[in-house]
Amino acid sequence: MEKAYISVYHLVMFGGVLPTIYIVEYFLFAHLARHHGWILSFEGITVVPVIYLLAVWMGANVLEDFLYFFLNWHFPNALRRFFKGEMNWHTKYIQITATKKLPRFYLTTPIWIATLFVAQAIIIWLWG
Repeated sequence: MEKAYISVYHLVMFGGVLPTIYIVEYFLFAHLARHHGWILSFEGITVVPVIYLLAVWMGANVLEDFLYFFLNWHFPNALRRFFKGEMNWHTKYIQITATKKLPRFYLTTPIWIATLFVAQAIIIWLWG
């Protein structure tokens, strides 16, 4: 085992948050896919599963990354260091305030997700 500990972060993320997201998605789309094609509707909500799943996966990556710093007590001052831009695995930071920085992908990922949802809306409008 690479790490000799399990933190609150590991318990919350891999025991609760991520399994819940993916289980709900699986059952929702498994149920819907039996009755529909590439564009699925359920209770007035219409989605293109391939696009929707990609957008949720991208959002889950940002959430998982942030909660690593927020919940991991084995990493001293993690959140403070994170906001100072001192995490070497995040190579591009954007200055948010005079003392706070965020990894660039925290700001670009919502843009990509929004782009995917716009593309999904166009597909639904054209072929739905």
